[in-house]
Amino acid sequence: TSFLLGDIITGSKTTWGSSVRLGGFQVQRNYSTRPDLITYPLPQFIGQAALPSTVDLIINGQKTSSTEVQSGPFILNNVPFINGKGEAVVVTTDAVGRQVTTSVPFYISNTLLKPGLFDYSLSLGKIREDYGLKNFSYGKFASAADARYGVNDWLTVEGRTELSSDLQLLGAGSVLKLANLGVLSASFTQSKADKSMSEDRTKDLEGNQYTVGYSYNRNRFGFSINHNQRDDEYTDLSRLQYSNLISVNSNKSLTANTYFATKNSGTFGVGYINTKANDFKNRFLNLSWAPVLPTYMNGVTVSLSANRDFIEKEWSAAFQLSIPLFQRNATVNSGYAFNKQGDTGYVNFNRSVPSEGGFGVDLTRRFNENSEDLNQARVNYRNSYINTDFGLSGNHDYNYWFGLSGSLIYMAGDLFASNRLGESFALIDTNQVPDVLVRYENSLIGRSNKKGHIFVPSVTPYYSGKYSVDPIDLPSNFTITQVEQRIAAKRGSGVVIKFPVHQSISANVYLTQADGKPVPVGSVVHRADQESSYVGMDGIVYLENLKPNNTVTVQRSDQSICKADFSVDVEQAKQQIVVVKPVTCHEVSLP
Repeated sequence: TSFLLGDIITGSKTTWGSSVRLGGFQVQRNYSTRPDLITYPLPQFIGQAALPSTVDLIINGQKTSSTEVQSGPFILNNVPFINGKGEAVVVTTDAVGRQVTTSVPFYISNTLLKPGLFDYSLSLGKIREDYGLKNFSYGKFASAADARYGVNDWLTVEGRTELSSDLQLLGAGSVLKLANLGVLSASFTQSKADKSMSEDRTKDLEGNQYTVGYSYNRNRFGFSINHNQRDDEYTDLSRLQYSNLISVNSNKSLTANTYFATKNSGTFGVGYINTKANDFKNRFLNLSWAPVLPTYMNGVTVSLSANRDFIEKEWSAAFQLSIPLFQRNATVNSGYAFNKQGDTGYVNFNRSVPSEGGFGVDLTRRFNENSEDLNQARVNYRNSYINTDFGLSGNHDYNYWFGLSGSLIYMAGDLFASNRLGESFALIDTNQVPDVLVRYENSLIGRSNKKGHIFVPSVTPYYSGKYSVDPIDLPSNFTITQVEQRIAAKRGSGVVIKFPVHQSISANVYLTQADGKPVPVGSVVHRADQESSYVGMDGIVYLENLKPNNTVTVQRSDQSICKADFSVDVEQAKQQIVVVKPVTCHEVSLP
């Protein structure tokens, strides 16, 4: 659940509702705080194994998992994230090599909610007016709420309400999976607005809106059709402050789209739009094709499209070409459009700023048959601290702009500069040890500063990202007990991640027996409050966390025991691992 106070945009959990800006308060369910949670239903595949077996799951011809199961019933629910119709093949191979193959069709839609999941948004406040023109301009008090609930695997119900002193609105809808035949959606909304909103101001405005849609997707093919209709007097919060538009509110729209992809010829698309209102009509047909080009063209892409305007009774067409350069670090883009009002086109060169920082450039020339050509140039430079942007556009009379952006962050007693802040950020603390290599998700971030800090300006919110330090470059007298941590940060906030890097007083101690011979290899060295160590060749034992004066007890393989006392130069040990020799281990008589 998320809470927001200030200027907000009302939630739109449904596809048939509209949003409006308010100054107030909002609470809503926020499933993005659980990146591991899949909110839509996924199929489960149930089987039976007579013997311990291996079960392979093949989705749309691709093997996605292999699971070892014991004899008896089993359930597979590790379906990959796909959308639309598919086919699963479950192959069960038992211990003696016998196979049983089962084919199961399924349909997945991410517009549904899992059974029992409840999604909602509630907003309260005053309607924001004159947005972009005036500061702190607010109108009437209003509220808006919408919600969705997963009834079962194939049905999700929806609801919406909007209220103000001049408006009451209530709507309901549903999303229904038609087995393996696609998804059907529908909604109906009714509104009632005060008579002050009408032209003659003599009667209240009562209006309806309804929507209906259908979609079907499968591998390399998709189709959708949607119809939306509202009448003259339908009103919602987005129209409340624009009463002069209600007279042209009546609207009917029909949109239909389909695409199909082929292995060798590319992807073809067809779209149709038909919109009618009180004072205008639009009816368009769009045809598009993105061909598959030979691999030797190294990433070159082409797209072609044609449009038919049935009202104006004219055709238009366009093509676009993109050519990658410099190992795909830059692209040349070109496009041309043919239409009755005049042809237009452009040529563009783009090189984005590398992820590690540096220079980027964007050069564009646009030409129009009925107007002057337009030139545009833009140069961008980014490093770890700032982002600069310089550009110009025009023909004979140019406009110029320059931008400089960055961030200052005070965190954990340290000040950092960064070119940007992401949705979340992190600070790595290596316990005041400088120059420690730090990685985030296996990507090198840099080295800790003099205070043992390094700032990570952008991390994925609510995701347990992997932060790690590299102990290889640590001086030999430093130790670390944990080199990797997984921590999640909330959206809009930061997190401090501490790694226990400590300077250790360490020494290689040469232990000798009373007769002057080295203590035998494998003897166990015990110290109070420390882990045991083992004697190596020549009686050498490596010891950490030493004090100026130390006592060790040595237990040899024959169970005999001796004790040794030795001193360490602490100041010298802070610089390097010291060598202490010889240290005589005196025999201890056993009772």
